[in-house]
Amino acid sequence: MEQYLQDREHQAGKMRRQLKFFFMNPVEKWHARHRFPWKLLLQVFKIIVVTIQLWLFAAQRYLHVAYLWDTRVSFSHMFLLGWESTREVLAYPPSDGPLAVYTRQEFYDYIDFAVVAYTNLSDISIGSYEYHSANDTVMPSHFCCEHYTESFARHLTECIDIPWAAVRAAKVWSALDFFDSRNFTVAFDTLLNCQYFFKVKAVKLRSEPSSLAPDCYNLTTTLVFDNDDRDGQMLVGLNIEATVLSCHSDDDNHTPQPEATTINILTMIMCCLSLLMCCRSLYRAQLLRYVRLVSCVTFFHTYYRKTLSKWDELEFCNFWYVLICINDILIIIGTLLKLGLESRVSSRYFSHIFI
Repeated sequence: MEQYLQDREHQAGKMRRQLKFFFMNPVEKWHARHRFPWKLLLQVFKIIVVTIQLWLFAAQRYLHVAYLWDTRVSFSHMFLLGWESTREVLAYPPSDGPLAVYTRQEFYDYIDFAVVAYTNLSDISIGSYEYHSANDTVMPSHFCCEHYTESFARHLTECIDIPWAAVRAAKVWSALDFFDSRNFTVAFDTLLNCQYFFKVKAVKLRSEPSSLAPDCYNLTTTLVFDNDDRDGQMLVGLNIEATVLSCHSDDDNHTPQPEATTINILTMIMCCLSLLMCCRSLYRAQLLRYVRLVSCVTFFHTYYRKTLSKWDELEFCNFWYVLICINDILIIIGTLLKLGLESRVSSRYFSHIFI
């Protein structure tokens, strides 16, 4: 009996020391066994590195969005008749009313203005734009209208191509005459909306060192005439959908930014180390809970005839470590996507900017 009590006291002291050390914070562990808090230090450095990574990524994306916004403003001036700079400022109340047409003549004037501007884009624009072409022929622009059918039960969309060469050859371009020659009619009585759209390629040259590749875009521009309300006011707007393209040049020795690449690799290494260390801590907690020769659950059941409740057992699962593991996994996935984006592997990246 005395041996049993001594053994019980020995095991109780050992279990008490293990549990006490397990539930210590990093500073207390440092004072108890002079164990350096590597996980804590790693988390601090990881926060700094991820912050730098986010800052670099945000700066890069800001330049991308700012370029597309400025392109939208430029196209508005070139393709929208009557566009004024006051419409570019978001103010309340707005300084101008909605951009709209109220007569059929105004409707065709807007189309003529946009078609002629697209045809002469290379002559009037100061930006780096290029037409899409096939067999040395510039791709035509397109004009589509959506009408109600006679029963008003469904919609009918009709489209017509506007050849670039035909507009270029005309002395005075008239969309109305062109539509009449192609038996294309805009029925205003049942008209819902019309769209004039075209595609051009754009190149954004960088002001940074030449080791960085320029940004290339495929710009799908749509001039929209919205008559859904059918109240005598047809709203006019410009939509731009930009698709990132791979730039091809004689010198393809372009490399991503070295500082961004270094930060990305360092972030992945630190997140992998953090994930490994946190998983190790979670695993060792479960060893103390169940697997060891004298586990906590077995100890209380054998010596004190007590069964730990589920809430007591959950104390062995540090949910901060679980949260850090999930966070590390998400950061690793995000970094891989960022690397793919920067290396132009992700060719299906789209950005949409609408008025």
